[in-house]
Amino acid sequence: MKFRGVAFKLLLFTLFTGTVTIGLASVIGNFGLFKGRYPVAAVFDDVTGLLDNDPVTLAGVTVGKVTGQHVEKGLAVVNLSIDKGIKLPRTTNVEIKYRNLLGLRVVSLEPGDGSAPYLEPKERIPATQTQGPLDLDQVFNNLKPLLTGINSSDLNTLSKALLVSFANHKDDIDAVLADTATFLGAVGGKSEQLGSLLQNTATVATDVAAQRTQLARLLSSLGTVAETLAGDSSQLDRTLVNLNTATGELARLIADNRGSIERDINDLVTVLQIVMHHQGDLSEIATHLDDQLRATLKAMSFGEWGNLYVPALCIVDLDPACDNGKSAAAAAEPRGLSSLFDLGTGGGG
Repeated sequence: MKFRGVAFKLLLFTLFTGTVTIGLASVIGNFGLFKGRYPVAAVFDDVTGLLDNDPVTLAGVTVGKVTGQHVEKGLAVVNLSIDKGIKLPRTTNVEIKYRNLLGLRVVSLEPGDGSAPYLEPKERIPATQTQGPLDLDQVFNNLKPLLTGINSSDLNTLSKALLVSFANHKDDIDAVLADTATFLGAVGGKSEQLGSLLQNTATVATDVAAQRTQLARLLSSLGTVAETLAGDSSQLDRTLVNLNTATGELARLIADNRGSIERDINDLVTVLQIVMHHQGDLSEIATHLDDQLRATLKAMSFGEWGNLYVPALCIVDLDPACDNGKSAAAAAEPRGLSSLFDLGTGGGG
């Protein structure tokens, strides 16, 4: 019974450690256990340092691995295994980058806008959409002649001079950095305005591009006008000379009559001041002008004597039913210009 219990515990421990080991091996080796994947290929000019099982990433997330590589027609064809949940457009760009300082590589995918059509299984990405890795060995080999030609003492002297120069201008450098930080902060605070400005600029550019035919015609017309003016320069010169002469004559005329012009302006100012002073009277006149004009028109239509001396055809004292009459006392009043205005306001018939 005791042996059976120990065997059961040993079995559980073995299963647990085996599961953990397989999981670690899957993560480290990028095996992708229990993950469905589909194959694609990418064509490169150079795949130096790339190995099988190197990861394939999209936006920094591992989405597959390198399953093999071979040469076709002088180009390297790399086979990739991509997770089935990842759809790659046919415009996807592929680049081999450094994964760490040890020189290990990673295949990076850049799908662009991610729009269809998408890559089918076993489809190839052409060399025009791929970029090989940076060869640091070649870079260092190219720098070797330069480094060997530099004298160590000269390099130390240059470094010391730079340090002394920076130390003497520490405050200036700090001020420049502070101003730069302030400027960047201000620009960051105006992100909405900058976005609106860029959007408006894009709108203007779009409108200008849509009106390129009209702009071309306008530029052509301006070119024609310029050619016409250039071809008739003598007439343009005469016009400018005549304009200059007319301007001079006008200036001389104003100078000769300056006193008269000043007197006219002063008189006009006086008249305007009088008008402003009697503005109330003018308003009153304008208010009653319609009635006065009506009375004047009656005098012109029916005769001066009948309108001035016959104010009514009946008198109220004699005929109470007369709607257009006046009292006898009123009828005996003398008539004149004032009675004309009274008639205009409705006092007479």
